[in-house]
Amino acid sequence: MASTAITGALRSTPTDLLDAHAGILLMELALLKACHRVMIRLLTLSETHPLNKKIRKVKRSLPRSHLSLIDNLIKLFQLSDANMELISPDTDDPSQPPQFKTHISKSRDKSIEEESKDKADFKIFADGSNHNGGVGVAAVMYEKGCPHLLKHLKARIEDSTEHGSYKVGVVGA
Repeated sequence: MASTAITGALRSTPTDLLDAHAGILLMELALLKACHRVMIRLLTLSETHPLNKKIRKVKRSLPRSHLSLIDNLIKLFQLSDANMELISPDTDDPSQPPQFKTHISKSRDKSIEEESKDKADFKIFADGSNHNGGVGVAAVMYEKGCPHLLKHLKARIEDSTEHGSYKVGVVGA
């Protein structure tokens, strides 16, 4: 009944079909997915987190009996041998200005003039465009003193009916 109410489908529509199209998991699978996400998050905590030592200890040696909830989840998802990357906490203060500077010049000539005066070690240029019904983005990186391109990224993003210039500019940046 919930999937018919959510999707607005007719009562006679098969619910398994509605669940599949609406992306609704069975309750058991939804709970398993939530538990798996929690365990992955716990296993990737930074070393400064208070729970890190406890999780590492549990992961190293699971008891044979009297398993805790965390023990059960590690065993259920077979995570005792999993090699996980630790997540470092974000230490930037959001009230502080960003560590890098973004600037868009008023004209092409002004842009060329300002770029020649910029003494940064690395320079990144990014743009997106809409051409012949297709949308694309690109970014290039140059290193100070090196006339050759250091790195580049480029991508074609579907057709222009779905993605406008603003969206492409954001992806390019």
